[in-house]
Amino acid sequence: MQKALFVFLGMFLFLTAFSTDSSIDSSTDNSTNVEYLRTEGYVVEKREHGGVYQLLVIGNITKDDLKNKTKHQLIKEAGGTYFYVKKEIYSKAQRGQKVVVWIEKGQPLQPSYPSEASAKKIEIIEE
Repeated sequence: MQKALFVFLGMFLFLTAFSTDSSIDSSTDNSTNVEYLRTEGYVVEKREHGGVYQLLVIGNITKDDLKNKTKHQLIKEAGGTYFYVKKEIYSKAQRGQKVVVWIEKGQPLQPSYPSEASAKKIEIIEE
């Protein structure tokens, strides 16, 4: 029961983050007619296990939050998503950088807290 609650809460926070941030928009790849959602946030954590690379990105936080709060506090207050990324992006991204992330619209979320999704593209916008 508790696991189901965390999955629901994670999905709710993920969807809320995508629907309330004014910097979020959707775009369409005209060659494939696939729609993408775009969001901004800070890289809070990098993790790698068995050749799988992830970045924890949390929006609606400040640089001061990154310096003064733990990862768990930030997740509790602002949510966040672990994005699956390619090794090249993982190598370039650093904790504290502001990034823009695009994901495929309608992509199923992994049942975890925080949620997990595959990033189509990540752009570093602030070092």
